[in-house]
Amino acid sequence: MENRNTYIIIAVVLVAAVFGYFVFFGGSPTPSPSPSPSPTPDTVRQGKWEDWSETLYIGITSYDFHPGGFDIGSAASSTIYRHLAAPRLLWIDRTVTGQYNNYIAESWSEKTDEDGDVYIEFKIKPGLKFRDGTPINAENMKWNWERALYDLPTRTQNGESYAVYAMEQSWAGSPKGLVVDDDLTLRMYTNPNWPSFDPFWKHFLFGLDYSFMYSMTLGEQYGMETSSLADYTKIGETGGYGPFYLESWVPNERFTLVRNENYPVNPLGGDAGPTYSEHIKKIVVLSYQDPASLRMALESHEIDMTWAGQLSRADVPSLLETAGVVMEIIPFMGSGNQLHMNFDPAYAPLNDVKVRQAIQYAVDPQEIVDKLMFNTATVSDSPVRPSLDFYKPIMAPIRALPMDQRIAKAKELLTEAGLPNGFTTQFWYISGVGDEAFQRDLGTILQAQLAKVGITLELKFTERGLFLDMVRAGQLPMFTRGWTFDYPDPDTELFYLMYSESPDLAMRIKFSDPHVDDLLIEGRQIYGKGQEERREEIYTELQDYIVENGFDVPLYLDGFWYGYGDYVVNYKPWLTTDKPNQGLWNIEKLIPDDWATYDPPN
Repeated sequence: MENRNTYIIIAVVLVAAVFGYFVFFGGSPTPSPSPSPSPTPDTVRQGKWEDWSETLYIGITSYDFHPGGFDIGSAASSTIYRHLAAPRLLWIDRTVTGQYNNYIAESWSEKTDEDGDVYIEFKIKPGLKFRDGTPINAENMKWNWERALYDLPTRTQNGESYAVYAMEQSWAGSPKGLVVDDDLTLRMYTNPNWPSFDPFWKHFLFGLDYSFMYSMTLGEQYGMETSSLADYTKIGETGGYGPFYLESWVPNERFTLVRNENYPVNPLGGDAGPTYSEHIKKIVVLSYQDPASLRMALESHEIDMTWAGQLSRADVPSLLETAGVVMEIIPFMGSGNQLHMNFDPAYAPLNDVKVRQAIQYAVDPQEIVDKLMFNTATVSDSPVRPSLDFYKPIMAPIRALPMDQRIAKAKELLTEAGLPNGFTTQFWYISGVGDEAFQRDLGTILQAQLAKVGITLELKFTERGLFLDMVRAGQLPMFTRGWTFDYPDPDTELFYLMYSESPDLAMRIKFSDPHVDDLLIEGRQIYGKGQEERREEIYTELQDYIVENGFDVPLYLDGFWYGYGDYVVNYKPWLTTDKPNQGLWNIEKLIPDDWATYDPPN
């Protein structure tokens, strides 16, 4: 009994102590929490739509993704990747042609050293770092450029030769090349043949797909010839500096970029270059096998937008009428396409000026535009674009003639060349690519047009690699090629076509004229020196030469076209370069008003 009373006393004391504890601290024992209520269907759906609005899905048909794509690769996937995840010194403005805004560079200026050699001095902004912590400085930029010229082109794997011409002509033509003055100062010596012709180096280094920077620390560790793709993925994850970075990728299927939360807002705005992405947190780039499946994905909103030129031209008219889809057509900014003829005597009689002039009369680009372009291109009357200074529509007088008169003139020229019954030659095009059917149809139209004047055109095709090898070796009698818009000067078209040492065309068709070379060099040398009247004389004479000597046949001036969902806003293409689909950091996706009635499409 004594023990039992003791236990009761102890129990009472303990209960009192516990009660006093909670009274002292102002409360009573907390009851066990009730289970949280399950989210309502509307709450779940709202979350799905919010995730959807923060993820941008892009569809492309030219995937070919490499995680080292800051300087490896040339497909659409590489263009997207570089422009979102890697910096460069200057960035081309979206709306002002020829304007390059400071980006990594704080300033640039043209200077002359004690030997009289011209160089560009780049001052780099202090305090910038790649995502891995490596400083963004002059030595890193020099390493990126020299790697693109001296290292990558020599590799058997993980290599790239895409940037060689740009580097050779921008700075490697000078024996002094690139010089690091201090941590934030880089000298780039310009081409001594035209040292002050800045449109070239500006555009080739900062307007196309070259000159993107990434961490030299990671590049030397994971970016070698024998490095694995897993190694290169590490570079994509932490080696860049941009509004996005690589999160993951699946070969031949997709890659995903995520927003860099530490990226700053561009003080010049999102049209001047990369800036913090306010609305989009993730970008998923998806690969499609053909334009037909790409169109289906766009119409179903499986993707939010396509890349420029990846939808079939033939689909453009109907897509313009498709509910929920917006089609953008950017005129004049695509390639200027021309029919080229080989001047090599081995492909006679194409080396005869009268024969080439006859072909200029016989070919009718209007039929090509009407039958094949679906409002995505216009007839070209000169290699120089109508928007450029000194444009002269040299082909317009010929094309203003009735077709029967043009055919009669072509036959007359062939007779004067000793070919009253015509001749046989070949037209080559690429097989096994997305536009093979277009190239075949183009060849068929040319074949029919030239047949009217007695010229038999045999259509030949081969796969892309062999075709390009044959072009470089000068082994094609006739072929077409598109010339992109590079910089706002007539030199951008004519130099690469007609300069005898140009590997882009003149060397490939065995064309060489010392007087033409002299004019082209003079046009570059007097650029920016107040001699516009003389420059106009030069480029007028060069355009006249094309007709007077039957140099080639300007065909059509392409546009860019792409589609996006009507809920995609705040996006406008770049109008100053042939890389129009920049500025993805500006995009916002609007959630529909009736979101509560259905789930998002992806």
